[in-house]
Amino acid sequence: MSSGVVWTDQLYELFMSSHLDQALQLVKENRPEFLYRYRSGTENDLDALLNGYEWMSFPSDYNDVYDSSLFFNEEYIVNSLSDFMMRRCLSLDKFPPPVVKYIESCEGGNLVEKIISAASNKRLSLGNIDVDSVVAQHNSILDLNKRKFHEAKEFLKSRVKTCSFSTVMNSAYMWAVYAGSGSGYCAKYSINDQDLSFSDSGLFPMIYREEELDFTNFICDFIRSGSFRSGAFLLASSVKHSNWMPEGEWRVIRSGECSSHYLKEIYLESVFLGMNASEDLVYKVVDICNKKGVPVHQVVVNSSKFNDFDTKRLN
Repeated sequence: MSSGVVWTDQLYELFMSSHLDQALQLVKENRPEFLYRYRSGTENDLDALLNGYEWMSFPSDYNDVYDSSLFFNEEYIVNSLSDFMMRRCLSLDKFPPPVVKYIESCEGGNLVEKIISAASNKRLSLGNIDVDSVVAQHNSILDLNKRKFHEAKEFLKSRVKTCSFSTVMNSAYMWAVYAGSGSGYCAKYSINDQDLSFSDSGLFPMIYREEELDFTNFICDFIRSGSFRSGAFLLASSVKHSNWMPEGEWRVIRSGECSSHYLKEIYLESVFLGMNASEDLVYKVVDICNKKGVPVHQVVVNSSKFNDFDTKRLN
């Protein structure tokens, strides 16, 4: 496995430039052998353990309010796209040549602002051009783009489902945050990404960054074409602030076009019960794993080492 800093930075650049084939190959070359899923041990967790699946959630259900969020320049998006559409609706060939020359010489402002400026210039005549109609058309397009922009903002979080795993085994932090302070369990999985169709899903590492991603151009593409640029939703769902780096997260990302919330392309290797797991949970997990032929271990606090744990086999 290559250096984490180098290869995930390279992966980020491949996503940004929509080189998906190269990105997927890089992910495959660096995929860990095993992944871990910390659970609190609810009835839903035990049902998933028994029936061989993990639940895929929408990003809005996660504990990171910025998960899969889009960062953008709203004013630039709305104004530039409105200007783009106006230029497609209006043919400058219909304007007198002196007016066209004036418009093209103006610096700054959108097309409509330049037309209004030309109309106020007493030395220019717009001929049969109705400025009020042009302004009304522009305002209508502006309102349309504002509505589509807000649709685009919510598009990603309703389009993808994710299921998160960790590369970190026996982390005090992960036991505390995701497994009820050690009262739950940690499932050890192997995942064969050949069982995941990359047309709608895949296994990807989390890319940790100090700065947010600017999705202004991605959203502009969406409003113009009605679809995200290839790799955009994967990138947005694969980036978190570096504060989350201790989790060592990899996640399965699945397109919302696939309606199932059940991730079944996983293979349970073993289960580790937390150091504070109740007798009832221990009994239930051991019973399930005995039926499945899966080993169960109990995590034990190491009294001689800081942030270190031992394990003992239970079945």
